[in-house]
Amino acid sequence: KMLGRQLRCSPLLLSTLISRCAVSLSSTGSFSCCPSVVPQLCLQQNNTERWSTRRRSLFSSYSGITNKQGFCYSLSSSQRLSTIPPNPLLSLEVFLKRRKTTFEGEKKAKENKGENEEKELEKEKKIEEKELEIKEKELEIKEKEKKIEEISKRIGEELMGQNRSSLLDYLNRQESRLNEEKSRLIDFSNGLQRDKTRLIKEIEMLRSQSSLKPGKSIPSFQWDPESEDFPYDGPGQVLFQRRIQDNQSFFKQQADFILERKGSHYYRGAPGSGKTVFLKMLGKELQDRGCLVYFISNAGELVEHAREEYIQLSKLGKVQTVVILVDEVHKAPNSPRWTPLLRELKKDLIVIGVGIKRVGITDPSPDFRVKHPATEMLLTQADLPQLIEHWSGERHPEEVVHPVCECLLEFTGGHLYPFTHLAEYLFNQDQVSLLSMKDILQHLRSDEFSTHEVMVNIKRRCFEGTTHVPLLTAARKVFLLDVFKGSDFRELVEPLEAMAFWDNKANWFISDLLTCHLYTL
Repeated sequence: KMLGRQLRCSPLLLSTLISRCAVSLSSTGSFSCCPSVVPQLCLQQNNTERWSTRRRSLFSSYSGITNKQGFCYSLSSSQRLSTIPPNPLLSLEVFLKRRKTTFEGEKKAKENKGENEEKELEKEKKIEEKELEIKEKELEIKEKEKKIEEISKRIGEELMGQNRSSLLDYLNRQESRLNEEKSRLIDFSNGLQRDKTRLIKEIEMLRSQSSLKPGKSIPSFQWDPESEDFPYDGPGQVLFQRRIQDNQSFFKQQADFILERKGSHYYRGAPGSGKTVFLKMLGKELQDRGCLVYFISNAGELVEHAREEYIQLSKLGKVQTVVILVDEVHKAPNSPRWTPLLRELKKDLIVIGVGIKRVGITDPSPDFRVKHPATEMLLTQADLPQLIEHWSGERHPEEVVHPVCECLLEFTGGHLYPFTHLAEYLFNQDQVSLLSMKDILQHLRSDEFSTHEVMVNIKRRCFEGTTHVPLLTAARKVFLLDVFKGSDFRELVEPLEAMAFWDNKANWFISDLLTCHLYTL
């Protein structure tokens, strides 16, 4: 009550204050009141000044301290002096300052929020204004475009009116050009019609020719080593045992290559190089491997067999390998049967042809897929052991045959017909073992031997084409040249290459024998 009177507040409020105070004792024995109660008291009593004047009397008269459990302790005078309570008004002032700061912060936040809202509203208004301006600009652009279109139409009409005469002239020129083009196309169409009529007549003629032998079919290949192509005791026997490196048969190697590549193959060679013998021995090799082999002795006989027969062979070729051998390809380079054989049915048929281009004939060779070089038909050093074995015997031992065969191989360049006939001629002479290689070559190059029956047969069989003017002219120019290269030189020797008389690797004629013959001409 006394404290209430001093503070001028009700006892109930004061008892509430005391009961809710929290006093803590530190190590020094000081204590402090909970500051959360005092502000409430001051706010309820609205008596801050009175509290300031009486705060000392209040705590000086209060001699007991209540602990957390509500018990009261008595303090000695020394203890009271060391436990002077802190000023609760300071806590109140701090609280009020914090409260004021909080209120001011909230007020400023509200003000800022209001300002931000106003700014956003202003931005929205500006955006709306800009959108309205854009719409107005779009309307203006559309109006401008309409005006531009109107002006363009007006200008176009004016130009058309001014240049009507020049436009009519231009159209007239174009009409004249189109009429000329039309006339040209009509002439071209008429030419095509004439070509069509000509082709129809050719087809009818070919059909009539093929109908002369309606029952003839493509003959199968028959191996006959005793035929005229394979004289049992003649030089043709040399090819039976022809060998190349690694002791592998030349024909087996070619058969492997053909079966691997499929398609069509064309072997060229000089006259008398053994093309027909080669073709038949290659057919024998393929036949031994299970292939169905057919043989046409002359390309001119291709049209004697109906187109349907080749189609039937191609159907058979889908289940088994079918090979067609064609000899003397140069006899019919433009045969109509080459088209189905080499183009339309090339996937199911293997076509192998041999031949040589005829001098003075401009027709190209048929379009074979693989065209082998003519040098493949010539004998080489790899064949020398088999050649020596063929002519060695009781009459002439190997030490006599060896140098003669080696000399003839170089002199003839491996040309089969001249080599075999000259070898037969020399080995039929008993005194050949007494002659040196120099004596033999001198005899073969002599004028006396040039009229001998053996040499006459060689010239007739192998060098008959050399009398043609293009080839003879090319040979004479070669003898006069010092430089053998360049495009002009390649064009010069083209007739010699066509007859397989020119060796591109050696850049000279295929043999000394041919060189001597051409030089005498």
